[in-house]
Amino acid sequence: MQAEAEKMNFEKAAFIRDQINALSKTLEKQLIVSNHNRNQDVFGFSRKDAAVGITIMFIRNGVISGSRSFFLEDPYGNDSVILSQALNQFYDKTINIPPKEILIPFEPDSKKLLEENLTDFLESKVTLNVPIRGDKVHLTKMAKENARNIFDEKEKQKASWESLSKSII
Repeated sequence: MQAEAEKMNFEKAAFIRDQINALSKTLEKQLIVSNHNRNQDVFGFSRKDAAVGITIMFIRNGVISGSRSFFLEDPYGNDSVILSQALNQFYDKTINIPPKEILIPFEPDSKKLLEENLTDFLESKVTLNVPIRGDKVHLTKMAKENARNIFDEKEKQKASWESLSKSII
């Protein structure tokens, strides 16, 4: 990166910098988050104007094993309804089976009904927890930050497309 900057190849240096940052974020995802061997999913939620970003971090045996992010441009309903719909639509009996504990940033609409549905999918008790303190709060903050980053990525994509379209014209 430094060599490219010295050669005045600033775009290539920025590209290398972005690759280094992406690699660092990937390595952070393998972070051991606790001393326990629990399986948890952690939801992050962020709103910017009418748009919503949702990130789900998957913790398996105390290690962040992956994540999924979703961008909703103009969803219908307030935040608790949107979170409830996201939980309802994400989990099922075959592909996205819920873990026993799901950490959420705030109470969703119809929490008890959601827990019953998720319990039916897993065939074991599933709880939706809004953490108040400790490691679980840290996890929800990480997920929220990842949800916020969705908007940054959208902005970068938009700028990239605009730059590309200007260079073609």
